[in-house]
Amino acid sequence: MKVRTVPFGEIEVKEERIITMEEGIIGFPYATAFVLLRQRGSGPFFWYQALNDEKLAFLVIDPFLVKPDYDVLIDDYVVKKLAIAAAKEVVLLSILTFHEENKTLTANLLAPLVINAANRKAKQVILEEFGYPLQYPIRSDLSVMAQQEEADFLLHHLVETTP
Repeated sequence: MKVRTVPFGEIEVKEERIITMEEGIIGFPYATAFVLLRQRGSGPFFWYQALNDEKLAFLVIDPFLVKPDYDVLIDDYVVKKLAIAAAKEVVLLSILTFHEENKTLTANLLAPLVINAANRKAKQVILEEFGYPLQYPIRSDLSVMAQQEEADFLLHHLVETTP
């Protein structure tokens, strides 16, 4: 299917790459279908692009690259809702925010996206009980990028790569 996007123009998206979110993202309940996009040479960053709104795209990252000791427990409701059969099916992503005033990037560790890579169902969850911040500063060097290979292995069948 062809999709118009602001970051990449018109792109071709394979049906098997579409990620569905019944409840959308917090603040954007109408956006229920997404695709993960990666630009060549973009390092650990991905775009989480809404398919029904070309202007709605979130820069995302694997939260374990930002905070290696990130530890979450996905509650039974989410496990059931996403039909998660095994932990190895789960991909977590944090939405990033660029702060123009001080040119910094922060990761939302409080409300990650939980994706079942096996069936491409997703949900944004709020992890209040873990005490994670909404705006966790990202180090400029991201020295943990070496771990990206492992993250890529889990994400390989979810991501569309763009030129």
